Amino acid sequence: MKTKAQKTEIVRLAEQEMKDAKFLVFADFSETPDEVIKAFRRLARGAKSRFHVIKKRLLGVALKKAGIEFNPKQFKSQVGTVFAQGDISEIAPVMYKFSKANANFKLLGALDLINKLEMPLPTLQAIGKLPSREVLLGQVLGGLTGPIRKLMYVLQEVAKGRK
Repeated sequence: MKTKAQKTEIVRLAEQEMKDAKFLVFADFSETPDEVIKAFRRLARGAKSRFHVIKKRLLGVALKKAGIEFNPKQFKSQVGTVFAQGDISEIAPVMYKFSKANANFKLLGALDLINKLEMPLPTLQAIGKLPSREVLLGQVLGGLTGPIRKLMYVLQEVAKGRK
């Protein structure tokens, strides 16, 4: 059992993490072994994020102090919170792939701290399935240059026919 001072410190640390974060992502880790959680923490750090286990009631207090209306008690299981400093597109794929590789680690949803909006699980999963930004830009560029190449080929053949 934690003392009141310990609980106050946990709430203070959660508030500090929220000041630096843009998104909170929630995951059920209840049956996940410690070694797997440690591996996830390393992956999260690589995506400019931190994974903390905070009791739902204390997390609710920290959110309320930050002026955000969100009830973490809506999740029935234990909740691990990822404080993402970067964009959701950086942490969502990491969490999605990790949850696919580890059946006991389940995504629950996310919270946009800037707009103070809840992000449902299907939206989080859809973002997690998207390829990286660089791959998407490459696909768009390929889509734009393909027709231009075909036009150049046709113009070259027309030019050869006129000689």
